[in-house]
This record gives sequence, structure tokens and C-alpha cells, in this order.
Amino acid sequence: MDQQQQQQQQQQDGTAGGAPPLLQPQLAPPSLLGNPPSANQHQQQQLLAAMQQQMGATGGLSSLANALAAVQAATGQGAPPAAAPPAAGAGGGALQLAVPGQQQQQQYVPAGQGGALQAAGTPASLLTPAVAAAAGHGGAGAGALPAGGVSAGLLMSGLAAAPAATGSGLQQQQQQLASGSGLLAAIHAAQQQQQQHFTQQQQQQQQQPPPPPPDMTVRIAAAASPSELLELAAEKGMGLFTEHLCLVIYRLAQLRSGGSVVDTAQQQLQDLLGLCRSRAASMGPKQLAEVVWGLAQLQVVPDVGFLDALASQCLTKLPGFTAEQLATSLWAMATLGYVPGTPLLEAAAGALGRNLSLFTAGCTCQAMWAFARMEFRPPAALLDAVLQVLRESLNTFSGEQLYQLTWAFAQFGHTPQPQMLEVMLAQAEACIGSLPPASLGPLLGGLIGLGVAPPGGLLTAAAELAVANMGSSGVAALVELLQVYARLKFHPGVTLLHSAAQHISSKLVQAAAAGGGRMAAAHIMSLLQSYAMLAYAPPKGLLQQLRQQLQPQVSDAEPSVLASALWCFCLFKDLSPELWNGAMGLLAQPAVAAAMTPAALSQLYQAYLMICKNPDGATLFTIPPQLILTAWQAFKAAQEAAVAAPPSDLIQDVARCLASVGMPYALNMVSEDGLLALALALPDRRVAVEVFEARCFCINQQQPLGETVMRIQLLQACQWQPVTVPYYEWLPLGSDALKQAYLRNMLGMPAAQPGGP
Repeated sequence: MDQQQQQQQQQQDGTAGGAPPLLQPQLAPPSLLGNPPSANQHQQQQLLAAMQQQMGATGGLSSLANALAAVQAATGQGAPPAAAPPAAGAGGGALQLAVPGQQQQQQYVPAGQGGALQAAGTPASLLTPAVAAAAGHGGAGAGALPAGGVSAGLLMSGLAAAPAATGSGLQQQQQQLASGSGLLAAIHAAQQQQQQHFTQQQQQQQQQPPPPPPDMTVRIAAAASPSELLELAAEKGMGLFTEHLCLVIYRLAQLRSGGSVVDTAQQQLQDLLGLCRSRAASMGPKQLAEVVWGLAQLQVVPDVGFLDALASQCLTKLPGFTAEQLATSLWAMATLGYVPGTPLLEAAAGALGRNLSLFTAGCTCQAMWAFARMEFRPPAALLDAVLQVLRESLNTFSGEQLYQLTWAFAQFGHTPQPQMLEVMLAQAEACIGSLPPASLGPLLGGLIGLGVAPPGGLLTAAAELAVANMGSSGVAALVELLQVYARLKFHPGVTLLHSAAQHISSKLVQAAAAGGGRMAAAHIMSLLQSYAMLAYAPPKGLLQQLRQQLQPQVSDAEPSVLASALWCFCLFKDLSPELWNGAMGLLAQPAVAAAMTPAALSQLYQAYLMICKNPDGATLFTIPPQLILTAWQAFKAAQEAAVAAPPSDLIQDVARCLASVGMPYALNMVSEDGLLALALALPDRRVAVEVFEARCFCINQQQPLGETVMRIQLLQACQWQPVTVPYYEWLPLGSDALKQAYLRNMLGMPAAQPGGP
């Protein structure tokens, strides 16, 4: 007999190996119906009692059903083959369960029990362990078997085939089953219960989307354009799996950051975002990080409810986040300008502190920056630990990491040790060229906030880099950078100031054409203050745009900053009645005026003085009396403080030389109208000798500051002739003769005669 015939014969004999095939229920043999109970029969009765108790308790008989299937195989088809199945007692075997009225399903049973039973050779050897198992599973001899959800059809098959195969009638078998006190009814009830359970499973599977195709993830990752991604998403519609939905958002953001144009207003993308919102609760940590990062990169600011839902899920699932996912999520929320609740921030800070060794330098810097941006200050112990961990690798930081760290710790008010500050400054000089335009201002501002004065070379390099990358600069980034130069009183060069003004003007035009929002009032006023501090008058076109953008927002502006903005427009000789009158509606409120700083009130009064010199000022500009009185008091206090201060050495030297040429002068006087303090004046000639020291100019150029220019304008408006003596012209003169000649020339006096004074 060849091998194929042997296999066929083995299949017919039921000895081909593995689990024996299950047979249909058959009649019980008569050997167990009319004879006195044998030892095997006594064991069967015990088994039936245990089965009845189990069915009443749980309706499931997995282990016992498998035992009876083995009984059937052992009694109906002879002893199993000599070679035991490979899986018995070790790896488990699969039995095909025939359920009436249903398709066959595969049920796995533990080989440690089922395999051992199948290996038994006689009914007695099968029933003994089955009865023992039935008693053992009940605990304390209860005899209850564990529920396993196995087919009741298999149980019936086992009951029918358990006795020895000697032949009998159907009526005798039914009588034997009845001896189990309702066991047959319990079996049928279990069949119906299993049928209902299977039907429910089928209905649930039909309601769920089909399993994702194996190549969907690959197709999303390989999409080369936003339109291709949206087409992939449209193929699935509402059936798009959540993991793929999040991946589409993430991939769209990747393409946009790489230069692709993504229309965030298109309906397809908005529909995807709506789907994301509805599925936020089903997202895992990876999907949450992908979605919130995608929103930040796409610059899509959804409603607060959506962000609240994402933040809530982040808090709930925080233990499952990796270090990178947590840092990325915090960074994205901060970039969107969203501040989650304190519980999430505290939990994130706690996770960072407990797992600091798992965070890379980049992730740590991202998290610190996000905390600072959201105005959340982590515990000092965590800040110290972060500095300790990052200290050794600081000289390897990228420009982005360095700016995030320095800016964050400046906001926290937590200053590193001097040695670390030196390394920070050296690393800033080394990697300044790799920084994107948006990071230049925060890096320089962070260093300043930590008490480090950036050297001129670093400031000049940043200005040159900003000019070179002007096309990719955002308005907010330029405003922040110019604010740094104004704060330091460092002139970055006319090239940067002019190109920034043109670029911002162009951006405003583009935003208006696209129906975009206004430039933030805080940015407008900061830009005006920076240009005013550096005494650079922007083009008239930009000033007009800034006025138009600021005027509808005056009611929401910070009062002191608004007063300073009015002073700036006045300095540039571009203050309009519409802007002034609109601002008075806010500033004239007594509570608002009382809360303004003395410096802002003084600037407001200076602007008022300039308006009064305008012939049409009284008719065009609204002058609230109480506000102007409050502003005058602040201005007067500043003038009195200036008069009370002793004259500087430079002023005294100029006064001495004036006396040597026979020119009468006055020190620390107040003008007759009581408005202006004059450090050095020639009252008879109504000349104000303005001795400008180094503090009146930029630190790197002989460029007067805005307040110096305004001083000249005020003197002229009050009918005083200003004569300026800057320090950089006076000090190099050296000898008294040269100084006297200088003064004669400035005052229009005749040259000194030989032998005369």
C-alpha cells in the first residue's frame, strides 16, 4: 500500500493523528441502560450530576464537553494511535465544533486538560479525570465546572457516545438522559443562549467598519501631495479607521511644513477635523499626539471645545505616552495658543520629573518652552534637575533647542549658574546661523532675560540673518526681533528696519486681500515702540495701515501701552484725530487713568502738547480735562526730578566754556510756562543748550533715541531754540580753545579775536 492509500485508510479509521473528528449525536448503547451500575456507570452518574449543577450555575461546560468528546472517540472508534498528538499536554489543540444551525467555528481548549483526556484509552480512564476535574473546579467539593462557552451540540454528542457501544433504542437513551433531572432541558437552553450570542456577534461585526486594508498606512505615508491624501480619505469616508484618520492629519501637516500649500478652509479638511473631534475619545496616545501636532503645523486653530476634548484624553491616557509624544503634544498646544487645565500641566510636569532620563535634550527643551508659553511654572526642583541633566550636553545644542531653553528659563525667572550662562552664550554665537527667523528674537530675548548681554557681533549676525531670510519671516517674529534691539538700544541698521517695514506692510496687504484677521493690537503697539525707540520713522503707508488696524481695537488695548502708541504716532508726526479720539474713550475713564504708569501718562501729556501747537488741534482732537490734568501731574513730576538732579560733569564742562566766552547761562531751570526743565539754557536768547550724553543714543551708533528726538520737538513747539552738544563731538575736542571755538560756531557768535577771550 502506497503512502496516499495509507493516509486514506488512516482517515477512515480515525487514526490520522491530531484531534479525532467529531461525530453527530448517536443513540446511547444499551449496555448502560438495563444492567446494574458498574464502576464506570457510577462515575458517569457522578459526571451527570456535576454537569447538571454546572449548567444551572453558568450554562457553560467547556472542559467537560471536551472530555465527553474524547469519550466518544475512545468508545466509538477504538483506542487512539500509539503516537500521541504533538500538541497534547503542551501547546493546545483546535477542535471543530459542530453547532446545529450554525457554521462550524474553531474553539481552542487548553491541551493540559483536553489533550490528556484525549490520550486516555478506555471510558474508565476518561471518566475518572473528568469527574475529578468536575469536583475540583467547584471548590470545596462543589463539583461546578468553569464556564467556557463551548458548543452545547458537542456536549450532547459526548453524552450520547459516552457509554460502551453495544446498541439500544432512542427511548432508552432519553430515559437515561432524564435521570439527570432536567439536564437535557438545560443543554437545549445553553444551545439557544449560544445561538443568541453568536447572532449578536455577527450583528456587531456587520455594524463595525471592515478591517483596514493592509496597504492603507503605506498609501497614506507615500502620498506626495495634500490632494492625494484627501482623495485617500474620501475613498473611505466615515469608514476611515481612526488610526488612518489621525495619520492623514499628521501627513498633511508634514507636507505643509515641507512647503506644500494646504488650504485649511476647504470643506474636505474641515470634515476630517470634525471626524477627529467625534473620535477623540477613541484615540490612543500616538493618535492624540499626531492630531494636536498636525493642528499646530497646519496653523488650524479649532474651537476650544475640540482642544478641551483632546486635552482631556491626554490627561486620561498620560501614562501611555512616550517622552516624545508628551513633549510634542505640549509643544503643539502651546503653539496653538491653547492653555489646558492645571491638572494636565501638573501631571505632565510630574511625568517629566519622574522620567527625566527618558527625555532627549530636544524633548526636554520642547516641554520647558511649552510650559513657559502657557505661563505655567514647574516646581523649582524640576527646573534644577533639568539644568543638571542638560549641563553636560549644552555645547552640542542646536539653535532651536538653545532658544527654547534660554527663553523658557528667562520666563520662569530661574537663572542658571554663571558657568552655564557662559556656555549658553558661546553656543548661541556658534549656532546663530542655523536658526530660523522666528527663533532669533526669542534666543536673544532669552539671553537678555537671564542677565546675559549679547555681544555686538551676535546682534549684528542676527540682523544680517533676518534680512537674508526676510521672505520667510512672519510678522510676529519680526516684531519680537525688533523689540529686542529696541530694548537693548542697539541699532540693527537701516537695512533691517526698512526691509522689515516693507515686509510687514506687504503681509498686511495680503491678509486684507484674503479676508484674514487684523494684526494683534499688542504687536502693533510693540512695533511702534521699537521704531520710536530707535528713532526710525516707518514709511507713511505702513503707519496708515497700523492706524487702521489699531483703531478698531483701542477698547481692548492695554491703557499704558496705548498711550505710548499715541506718543509714537506723534513722534512720527502721523497722529490722526480718529485714533486719538477713539483712544480717549478708554483712557478718559477715571479708573483706567488711575491705573496707568507715570511714564505712560507723561508721554500722553507730551502728545497733548504737540496737539496744542497744531492750529486745528482744539477743534479736531477731543481733550478730556481730567485725563489731561492727571497726565500733566505725571509730566510735571518728571520735570521736577530732572531739575533736582545735579548737573553731570559733561554739562558743567560746557557751562564753564560758555562762561569763558562771555555767554551768560542758567543751570537746572524751568521754563517760564512751567512746562520744561532745562539743564543748561541761555534765557536771554531763549536757547536751550542740550548736552546729549551717551545714554541719549544707541549703544552701537551715534543715532539719537526717540526720546531724544521728541525732546527737540517739544523745545521747538514751546518756542525754545535747541542747540545740541553731543558727547561724541565734545569729548574729542580736548583743549579749551577748541571747545570755545565749537561753542561760538554753534551759537552764531563771532570768532575770537587774537588776545581776546
